[in-house]
Amino acid sequence: MNSFITYLLQSSLCLTVFLLFYLLFLKKETYYSGNRAYLIITGCFSVVIPIFRFLLPSAGYAKEITYFMAPVFVAGTSKVSNPWKYIPLIPETIYFVVLTLLLLKFLFRLMQIFLLIKNNESVNLKGQKIVLLEKGNTPFSFFNIIFMTREQMMDLSFDKIIAHEKMHTQQFHSVDILLFELIKIIQWFNPFAWKFKKEIEAQHEFSADSGIISDGTNLNDYKNVLLAYSIGIVGGTITNNFNSLLKRRFEMLSIKRSNALGKVKFLFTLPLMVFLIFLIGVVNGSISFASESKQGDPKDKIVLYCDHMPGFPGGEDGLFEIMKDNLVYPETAKRAGIEGKVYVSFVVDKDGSVTNVEILKGIGAGCDEEAERVVNLMPKWEPGRDKGKLVRVKIAVPVVFSLK
Repeated sequence: MNSFITYLLQSSLCLTVFLLFYLLFLKKETYYSGNRAYLIITGCFSVVIPIFRFLLPSAGYAKEITYFMAPVFVAGTSKVSNPWKYIPLIPETIYFVVLTLLLLKFLFRLMQIFLLIKNNESVNLKGQKIVLLEKGNTPFSFFNIIFMTREQMMDLSFDKIIAHEKMHTQQFHSVDILLFELIKIIQWFNPFAWKFKKEIEAQHEFSADSGIISDGTNLNDYKNVLLAYSIGIVGGTITNNFNSLLKRRFEMLSIKRSNALGKVKFLFTLPLMVFLIFLIGVVNGSISFASESKQGDPKDKIVLYCDHMPGFPGGEDGLFEIMKDNLVYPETAKRAGIEGKVYVSFVVDKDGSVTNVEILKGIGAGCDEEAERVVNLMPKWEPGRDKGKLVRVKIAVPVVFSLK
């Protein structure tokens, strides 16, 4: 669960950084297709890139250690009931409850649209399917279907409405809406995720409006049509609505077109992505600034694999027994209800002795120290050999502390 929370936070960070860049430098640009592409690419980037934290090795241990022994389990019984240990579960519970409610609401809206298609009469106008709604609804579109009332079909501005909604259907704007609706649901706690969806909707409307004006429609006439349909029942947040974002659309219709220099701003997207990938890599431990320690004489270098790996007297069963017989569940960890896995690494030297014991990843509360103490008690191993020569080999063993 901690990994999922980390993913959510990193994904939110990416989304927030990209949106701030958009609001500062791109929001007022009239390159609507470019802005739309920016929002889609960076939105998908924010969702996908942090997932690689599960795939990238950690510089802390997974990248360096490639040979793990079988885990050793240490069981204990908590003597004191610790209700505080459930507190970390409260935020997770709230998150999934809200996520579920928003997802159900999203599915309900989808069902409403399908019911509108099923229960209402539809007509086909020059290859365009139009679903006829009850009086009082404003026009909207969903994928390749346009929704409007009979009265609107008889209106003198019908051609402008149809032209606007066709812009949405032809440019597959509904795909964007569904994508960002799902991102918003996953990151419901992040206000920037909600703003992100608002901005993709805005770019859809700006693009459709711009297309209508470019086709020769009079600007003032078109503004009057928008005003006339500014009141009514909209189709919902997962559709492209004709009367949405009216004030901003008027501003963008009147604004001076961006010059070619405005396109240069899009070039900064790539270094921004590289920076976020680098930042996530540093946080995850996939990228480390630590320089590798020098081994001195190459003959004494530590290897991760060799032809004949070191062997514990009695095999892995013998290792398990000596660890089990000596490991003691720390009382501090018991009282705090702490459980988890401690990774301990060590080097089996050329004479079989155990050296360089260190904790690669711990859980605290005395568990790390206990695992390290018992590893130091190990008797000599059968040393490793590579091409017939004795070598120093680095090994790791996971020690699992579990309370009943």
